[in-house]
Amino acid sequence: MTTLKLLLDNHPSFTAADEVESLCKPLEQLEIYHFSHVQVNADGHFAFLSNNQAFTKHYLEREYYHFDVIQLNTASQEEYFILDLQNTIGKTRQLQDDFNAFGFGHSFTILQNSAIQRDFYNFATYFGNGHINEYYLQKLNLLKQFICFFHEKVEVNNHLKQAYEYKLPLKCERSGFQQHVSQELIRIQRLNIGPVSRYYLPGTQSYLTHREHECLSWIAKGKTQDETAVLLNVSLRTVRAHITQVKEKLQCYNQFQLGMYFSKLVPFT
Repeated sequence: MTTLKLLLDNHPSFTAADEVESLCKPLEQLEIYHFSHVQVNADGHFAFLSNNQAFTKHYLEREYYHFDVIQLNTASQEEYFILDLQNTIGKTRQLQDDFNAFGFGHSFTILQNSAIQRDFYNFATYFGNGHINEYYLQKLNLLKQFICFFHEKVEVNNHLKQAYEYKLPLKCERSGFQQHVSQELIRIQRLNIGPVSRYYLPGTQSYLTHREHECLSWIAKGKTQDETAVLLNVSLRTVRAHITQVKEKLQCYNQFQLGMYFSKLVPFT
């Protein structure tokens, strides 16, 4: 069982703080000084890795994870979330105020959803730098490039990988992301259009099939072809065939190039 003392004494966010800080150093070029990755599995437990040691300790002690953006669930494969645009209330507002008190604010979250887990990538800067909200969207491809880089580095670092072995439950009475939501927006859940079967590539006459796009999305997120086959419930041979087709269509021949192209493709799909 994961306890607060166990986390503070053993979690890589604290025991390997210098390594995590070094890993997140490239984000400073984008004026981003806070980063965390939170992974929520299907049974409602979460694991994390963060470069903000002081605030993470406070966050855990106050159990703010019960009222954070990681409580959100969605059927969409990917969503973006700018905290400054939300009218937060209750404990969620208190969390935001405390984050500001630690000198940070203006959070931007990329939520990536699958059948087995939800991944939240949280970026923030120093409180008062409000112009960065527009910057996040302008530099979305670079943020996704960093996510690929982050997973690649964590995967080969056994110490940092241990972060995801520590899991905490999210279930709590009256928990959730607390906000006022416009009833008009609630009524419109999706556009009245059919499912997409082809993903046309901007500036070309080529397109990806739905299955090719699914394979590319998982590979771009750092999954191996074996893992992608399991996630899509198809054979490894099928995944390899789709990825070969994708590489030829995109003229991309390694995982980094595929990740970069997918980050540009996402806004159009």
